[in-house]
Amino acid sequence: MKKLMILLLPVLLAGCHWGGRKAGDDESRIHYEIAWVEPEMVLSDSICTLIRAARIDSFPSDNHPLELAPSIIFEVAEPGCPVTVTLYDIYGAAIRPLLVRELPPGFYHLTVSPTLRSTRPIPPGPYLLKSESCGRISQSRVYLD
Repeated sequence: MKKLMILLLPVLLAGCHWGGRKAGDDESRIHYEIAWVEPEMVLSDSICTLIRAARIDSFPSDNHPLELAPSIIFEVAEPGCPVTVTLYDIYGAAIRPLLVRELPPGFYHLTVSPTLRSTRPIPPGPYLLKSESCGRISQSRVYLD
């Protein structure tokens, strides 16, 4: 009996995971897209475009859209908080502020304009977009052509 318990102990400790879902199963690869509910354009200039929605949702999708334009999504949770969005190089050095202003609460999508590189010489390559508002930080790795 003691030998049987010693043989079964590893099986009991490991659990019975046969037949369960694996990370590669189809359901674990479902792609979700963001739906912006009643979006409004807040800003559009030679540096960036900023869109706001009071609410966002998501839905499963078979499409896997490629993000062509460098962008960042962030939330402003409280009124009266200044918002900054800054472009950084891959080493963490600030290159250029893209947005510095107070915004009402909501969800925002800032897209970098292709003309940004013509207004200031920025070599093509990987960069980091970082937003800060009310102590919340969002980051997005982007590639500028």
